[in-house]
Amino acid sequence: TTDESVAQGALQKRKPKLLVITDVFGLALSDAACDAIRQFVQDGGTVVAMLSPALFDDKGRLRENGGLDDVFGVTRDRIEFGKRPSDYLVNPNKNPDSRLFVPGWLMAEFFEKGLKTTSGKAVGEHIFLKEPAPALILNDFGNGQALLLNMLETQYYRYPYVDALKMTRAV
Repeated sequence: TTDESVAQGALQKRKPKLLVITDVFGLALSDAACDAIRQFVQDGGTVVAMLSPALFDDKGRLRENGGLDDVFGVTRDRIEFGKRPSDYLVNPNKNPDSRLFVPGWLMAEFFEKGLKTTSGKAVGEHIFLKEPAPALILNDFGNGQALLLNMLETQYYRYPYVDALKMTRAV
């Protein structure tokens, strides 16, 4: 599904239960696509996104607020990305009472430093940082729910590595 097809009603026509906005492809979304995704979640759908969804519009212009910040329950005090020269760990179990429980650790390289939660609940965190940053944010929105992975996973395996998309089973 593309930005354009979502904006033209693909989610309402196909009625999926889960929408995954993958890594950097979701950074720029049109206002119409954001409205359609918002309505999809409001109506009971689940959306999972990685790293700064809809931070830019479809013309590549930086938005004052992310186009889906309300859906994911986040805001930013600044736009700044963190990067480590090597992988670092993300603790996905900050709140073991959460309905999102992932056995093991996630490994990532990039994340948004200035991201803060509003209505979203941080259920995972980037560790070994001077300034804490939420890594996994779960938010109930309307009749649906949203999961934001404030990270880009690295692409190789180390035990006990967990594929972030496997978390969608828990949402």
